[in-house]
Amino acid sequence: MSSKMRVHKWLVAGMLGCAGPAAAFTPTEVELFCGFPFHSSTRIQAAPQVGEAINIFRNSWVQIKANYGFGAREGTQAFYDDFYQGWFNQLPLMVALKDPDLPALTPGLEVLYNLKNNLADCLPAEKRALYESYAASALKHYSTLGFTSPANWRLGPVIPRGSRKVVRLYVVPESQYDGIANTASPCSANGNLDPEWLSFVVINRDTLLAGSDAQAYYVIAHELAHVIQNAQTLVNQEKTSTCDPVPKWIGESTADALGVQATRKAFGVFEPSIQSGLGLNAHSLRSYRVSLPQPGEPNEANLRNYRASSFWRHIIDRYHAGNPGILARYMASSRKTPGKPDWLEYLDAIITADKKVTPSTPDGQTGGLHLAFPNFLTEYATWGTEKFPKVGEGTWLRTAFGNCETITLSPSGPKGVSTTVSNLEPYSGRCYRIKVTGLQSGQRVSVIPMVDQLKNGLADEMHLGTAYNRSKKAFHCYRNFTVQSGGQVGQPGCLKKPFTVAGAGTRIWLAEADEALPGQSEIEYLWILSWVPVQATDAVLGKKVSIPQLAFALDATTAQTTLPLKAKPKSSIPGGQVSKKTIGQLNMSGGADGAQELIPMEGTETTGLQPDFAKTAFRVQDFGLGQLQNQLQNLTNTDIHTLAVGFAEVSFGLENLGDQSIPQENIESDGDVLFVFPDGGIPYGKIGTYRAHLQGGNNQSSEDPMSTLYISPLDTESKPSLSVRIEVLQFDDLGFQAKISGSFCAVPWPPPVDRPLKSHIDAACQNNTHTVEANLIKPYGFAYRQGNALKTSNTPSTRIYAENLKAFLGNVMPEFLTVPGFNPPAPPPSLNGNAGTSNGSPVSATCPLTCEQIQQLVEFSENAPEGTPPPLDLLQHLTSPGCMQVLMDDQSCPITQPGL
Repeated sequence: MSSKMRVHKWLVAGMLGCAGPAAAFTPTEVELFCGFPFHSSTRIQAAPQVGEAINIFRNSWVQIKANYGFGAREGTQAFYDDFYQGWFNQLPLMVALKDPDLPALTPGLEVLYNLKNNLADCLPAEKRALYESYAASALKHYSTLGFTSPANWRLGPVIPRGSRKVVRLYVVPESQYDGIANTASPCSANGNLDPEWLSFVVINRDTLLAGSDAQAYYVIAHELAHVIQNAQTLVNQEKTSTCDPVPKWIGESTADALGVQATRKAFGVFEPSIQSGLGLNAHSLRSYRVSLPQPGEPNEANLRNYRASSFWRHIIDRYHAGNPGILARYMASSRKTPGKPDWLEYLDAIITADKKVTPSTPDGQTGGLHLAFPNFLTEYATWGTEKFPKVGEGTWLRTAFGNCETITLSPSGPKGVSTTVSNLEPYSGRCYRIKVTGLQSGQRVSVIPMVDQLKNGLADEMHLGTAYNRSKKAFHCYRNFTVQSGGQVGQPGCLKKPFTVAGAGTRIWLAEADEALPGQSEIEYLWILSWVPVQATDAVLGKKVSIPQLAFALDATTAQTTLPLKAKPKSSIPGGQVSKKTIGQLNMSGGADGAQELIPMEGTETTGLQPDFAKTAFRVQDFGLGQLQNQLQNLTNTDIHTLAVGFAEVSFGLENLGDQSIPQENIESDGDVLFVFPDGGIPYGKIGTYRAHLQGGNNQSSEDPMSTLYISPLDTESKPSLSVRIEVLQFDDLGFQAKISGSFCAVPWPPPVDRPLKSHIDAACQNNTHTVEANLIKPYGFAYRQGNALKTSNTPSTRIYAENLKAFLGNVMPEFLTVPGFNPPAPPPSLNGNAGTSNGSPVSATCPLTCEQIQQLVEFSENAPEGTPPPLDLLQHLTSPGCMQVLMDDQSCPITQPGL
């Protein structure tokens, strides 16, 4: 089925997407000729004397042309037209010839030309008629897809049959032809264009007869797809004499996508066994552990370029509701740089121009192949159970990705696993099966993936996609998008949201807090890692990269307490249910809604979205909190200064987004939070036992005021006693684990105004004491070291991800295009002034804020409506050492906590 790929210049059809239905191809009838076209006669595999006879005849033919002025070149329509003109048949010795082409030879036959057209000797009459009808059917189907209609002569040699004209295809016995099929076309390998050259299709007769009728149809349809390619604009521009031969990974993959689709349309199902090469083609099953483009000639065991049809089938099914007519529009598109064949650049250009794949943003198109290809690989991982369920997941993944590396994490086992990736090629992927075992009923956990130590900007080119979740937050890339959303514009896709730390060569992906299904204790994810650069270019092909560290680390906290915990029934999700969930934190790293999503980071992405959008869609952290944490670490001169165990009110249900119903979890409030302060802090790398005191309260980040203070019993100096024990079991690069146990008091709040505070707390500790036991597991302990929080970068790739999601939100929820948030919002009115402009004087020479402004910031942190942007102009001053000292010691500026 290889094509000579001498592809004719393709007629310019204008902008992508403008191609309309094409006229019917003519002629519409097809003839199968048992033999070779004259120009390729020397390919006949026969006895040496036959080859010698061929050469004698060729020389004679040249002499005839010289003597009689017969000047039409072989391989052109003029050659056939001249033959069938009356004067030609009057030439001496030519009157008996019935055809200009070479019939197939029978063993031992030494006569070059039979005196009749011996089609019946090659194919049974009924089969010949059947296959001719298949060819006509395929051509008719292609004409309905919008392909530019080739001129008569472009379909192949046009032969008169009485008053009719037919297109000739060639069928040759296997004894004289060692290929499956072949299409020669006008673009030569050296880039020279012969505009008069025909498309010659030669098919192995035994291949047609050996398989099913559907297989025969597929072989014929594939070759005719090459014929159709020869009439499109892909290769060269009008009015030029050169062309760029289409690489096999584009030419063969598109021909196979069209051939398979035409066969399925004709037969309903076309799924021959994958034990055969033809079956692998029909399933588009190949290895993607290697690059999408494969150099060199394919062979019987390695036909990846044909099976790259999987990418086009993905585009057709996911974004165009199964309509392959999009390929006609793709092939009508001119490349960006004529004469300089960079085919990955071309592919990126047509994918970017397709607005159903790459949605528009106010700044133009974004995404292209950089997002489309990793999305494809992610979905492709599940084709073995979804598109082709007879194959099965195991067999499919073994071929597609060479099996999947299994990563097992558990609160009672490995909390983090670090592996390496060797020889990763561009436009390829690796498969990882993540299992989290030993979970308690209702336990909320997350797995945070990260690549590290990549140089030269390579971290920004790595992608991670979720093929499926087998968990409470059920997700399936193929089912959720291709099946449910075929044809929807601007799909956000199956890729995890990335954050790139350019200086460190790190890319970390947003985690999703999750749970095991009811009655189960295990979560399973199937993730696909891929390397797809921002800039698509053939120059990257042949390169390989090894990733020194690909890590997966667990975030999981369990706790038991004697506190009476009861979730409030109100849910922000229609029909959602609210329950108490345990959430662990280190160093007050955001509220409950910030926990388990990312590790400590500094700096926000500039997305142009409102902060509530950012929280919902991007989980962008750090409106100055990163600097705040640094200051707290510096003031306490330690790495871990605070641990926290929260019992948050979490709602769970299905929310509609576009045409999707997505399992969604919302943090309604932080609920009951216990902050544990280790005496002297916990330094990195040190394990052992630490004493600590506890302080916290209920109704945290809630509309309701705090009504109960949680605190360790007070000592004689009215300070919280060290009533809590922390046992640090791990504090290294991969993670942090500590067991917390101790007692504390539940104190009614606010205290009576006529009673000393210590007396009020002591009385409560006599009558209302509770205990807590917790196991706190956090990923990537290195990020909690002083000054070691990751600093995110606004990189080319993260900008593409952000803009793509913005475009999606604008498509599925157009109302958001008209509200603030797609431009930087203004601060709230009460905090609209710059630092130092409020009434009063700065607290100190080292803190330019007034006490009033600090009080406003504290109130904002507790009472700001959801989505209100923080007062960044004030917050940046709050992180100065002078202002931090005020927060640590309120004697210079008494601070009233809201609700106290």
